[in-house]
Amino acid sequence: MGDSENKAKEEPAAMRIEVITANPRIVGGYGRRLARYLYFLLCLSVVTGLFAGAGAYIYFASLLPNIDSLHDYKPRLPTIIYDETGRVIGQFGEERREIVPFEKVPKLLIQAFIASEDSSFYEHSGIDYISILRAAWENLKAGRVVQGGSTLTQQVAKSFLSRERSLKRKIMEAILARRLESKLSKQDILFLYLSQIFLGHKAYGVQAAAKNYFGKNVWDLNLAEMTLIAGLPQAPSKYSPSVDMKAAKERQKYVLRRMVEEGFIDQKMADEAFAQKVEIKPVPNLYDEIAPYFTEYLRNYIQEKYGKKALLEGGLKVYGTVDTRLQDYARKAISWGLHRMDKRQGFRGPLAHLASQTQRLEFLKKTAERYKDALKKGEVYVGLVTRVDDDTQAATVRVGNVQGVLPLRGMWWARKPNPEKTPEADRIEKVSQALSAGDVILVEPTDYKSLFGRRPRTQEKAESTVFELYQEPIVQGALYSVEPDSGYVKAMIGGYDFDESRFNRAIQACRQPGSAFKPIVYSAALSSPSKKYTPSTVVIDSPIVTDDLDSADRWKPSNYGEEFMGDLTFREALVESRNIPSVKILVDIGIPYAIEFAHKLGIKSPLKEEPGLVLGSSCVTMEELASVYGVFVRGGTRMPVTYVRRIFDRHGRILEDHTVFWDELLPPEDQLSRLVDALGHEPKQILSPQVAYIITKLLREVVQMGTGVEASRLGLPAGGKTGTTNDQYDAWFMGFTKDLLTSVWIGHDHYERPLGKWETGGKAALPIWLRYMKAALKGRPPREFRTPEGIVFRKIDRLTGLLARPDTRHTLIEAYIQGTEPKEYTHLRQGLEEDMFFKHDLDF
Repeated sequence: MGDSENKAKEEPAAMRIEVITANPRIVGGYGRRLARYLYFLLCLSVVTGLFAGAGAYIYFASLLPNIDSLHDYKPRLPTIIYDETGRVIGQFGEERREIVPFEKVPKLLIQAFIASEDSSFYEHSGIDYISILRAAWENLKAGRVVQGGSTLTQQVAKSFLSRERSLKRKIMEAILARRLESKLSKQDILFLYLSQIFLGHKAYGVQAAAKNYFGKNVWDLNLAEMTLIAGLPQAPSKYSPSVDMKAAKERQKYVLRRMVEEGFIDQKMADEAFAQKVEIKPVPNLYDEIAPYFTEYLRNYIQEKYGKKALLEGGLKVYGTVDTRLQDYARKAISWGLHRMDKRQGFRGPLAHLASQTQRLEFLKKTAERYKDALKKGEVYVGLVTRVDDDTQAATVRVGNVQGVLPLRGMWWARKPNPEKTPEADRIEKVSQALSAGDVILVEPTDYKSLFGRRPRTQEKAESTVFELYQEPIVQGALYSVEPDSGYVKAMIGGYDFDESRFNRAIQACRQPGSAFKPIVYSAALSSPSKKYTPSTVVIDSPIVTDDLDSADRWKPSNYGEEFMGDLTFREALVESRNIPSVKILVDIGIPYAIEFAHKLGIKSPLKEEPGLVLGSSCVTMEELASVYGVFVRGGTRMPVTYVRRIFDRHGRILEDHTVFWDELLPPEDQLSRLVDALGHEPKQILSPQVAYIITKLLREVVQMGTGVEASRLGLPAGGKTGTTNDQYDAWFMGFTKDLLTSVWIGHDHYERPLGKWETGGKAALPIWLRYMKAALKGRPPREFRTPEGIVFRKIDRLTGLLARPDTRHTLIEAYIQGTEPKEYTHLRQGLEEDMFFKHDLDF
């Protein structure tokens, strides 16, 4: 009963399930609802996907550069520095790129890129899916990347994006590639490719690569060179002919094969190109090699004025004033002078001493590995002294596997440094006084005739290697050369070695100028309206001392050589560079007046209000002093020194223009208009033409008969002034002709040691000036200094400064400002009248 009842109760539920399952209307309604639901979800997903895709596209597209036409193309372009002839002397930028018109790129080079990188370039619309699959298959077979799948258009797009490897960048690359294809022609895309593609060693674009690797323009490349460049995009560092020629040739073979397969060249052309030898030029380091101190100055100038981004990416073209021919003369003159000076200082000892035979053999083994090539004259090598023989007056030196002799004549200067003795009086007489076996030294290969001035007497000596002892100078020097008429800086050397020190001593170092400052004070005296100085004014050269006897700073100036000459004319005091008469003149005209006058002439550095000012006790820069001397040479007018002639932006618009009307950089029509402007705007007269002329004449006499007499060997009308500071820490020569004003300074950076007791401006600096000026002005016709109106000449007694009589023995023609010339004739030399200028010693 119980079971029957339970069964009866369960049956209706089973029957209901069967009814539901079997009822198609019910099933159909449920299925339609489910289908509608799934369809709704599908539509929602599609719409959501479309919106998401559109949003992603809009987002990524908003991050892309806008390049709808070539007018929108603004690549990162370096700032290029040119010398006065248009030669490139420096580049500043992260990317070395030079844009050239599409028409100048050889057709074969374009075909080489298409054949090796994207053979279906003219068929696809930015992305070539078949090429992507083919490249993947080829790379899979090779087990390494041998072929890329990116089209040229994709490579162009990639060049505008960051270098990160991510899905985001890949999406942006694809979008930009399609956009480029839709907006630009195929030729425009090729132009971008040829200008943008990275080809190694900071070279972007084919023109930069052509200059980097082969030192020529892209339109001058031959097929062999073109195919080496076309092989670079896949891996510029790996296939660089400068790094691995074997790998580069393998890649070149692939490029040539693809060009044959595409029908661009025949097999014969390919074989000839592959067999052709190409000369790889070393990647030029323009910045260091030509005019490093000059280009570094311009780099700082551009960055400070226009900003770092403009310097590195703005594509500025800066036409400088430097003449690289003169710059080279200056570099050689400074190097010659500093080595000459350093030898006078003496030998500071060997680099090292190897006591044991084991050390010596190990050293010779290492140098043999380092010096595999033949030794070259003019190069410097590290050598080992293996034997010293005073009987033959020579040392035996090994440089790698080469053994040679170092005669006493090749090391005559190698005395122990002693600034109190002259090198002539302290020469070594034996090789053993300077060297011993086991010394490691620097040597320079030479030849017997260069060292001894004659040919060797035996064949054995003729065939032996001859060395000279070498030492790197520790003394520093600077040279600064300006064209007075234009103010153009023609050459600038800021130190011995730019790689060792970028500190530019020509414009950054503030040094005491010594007597080179005296012309400033003398010109102030001639200009003083109350003191009435003339070249004939008599000053007494006699001892003076400060009147504060208890002062610890009690000062007693002296002349070089500690001598006194008694009565001197103003002219003689300057020409002979006498210190005490100069101090007396300064005190008489007033130190504050002299300081104000110096600033008016162009000195910007602060000057000390002290009697030693006239002797150069206050530091000035070489640039400042050159500016002052330029006022003298130019007849009293100032032409500011300039390093820049013109600056253009990337579009050719002029940003700065400092050219003079005769500058060859100017087109003829601009020269004419600049001439008209110059005629209407006379330069500012800083100093009267008459005073400028008299100072210039006196400085010419410094060269003709004074402390700068060696400069007369130039053979041209020239003037100048030597400068030597107390204890010989600084040596100067400021010299000029009508065409060129050049200053030279020699000294140590930190005053750690003097130059030497006899190292004056005339001995240390002037010879460098003369060597440079002879080279710089070779073939130039002499130009005289124009005599201005208001100058009169008189024949005077050079001892008294008065008018000469017919029987006066020592006479000269002197120039005076009209109205200041002497009226009195000289008399027998019986002493000056009691009221003559500075009869008694001056205390102050």
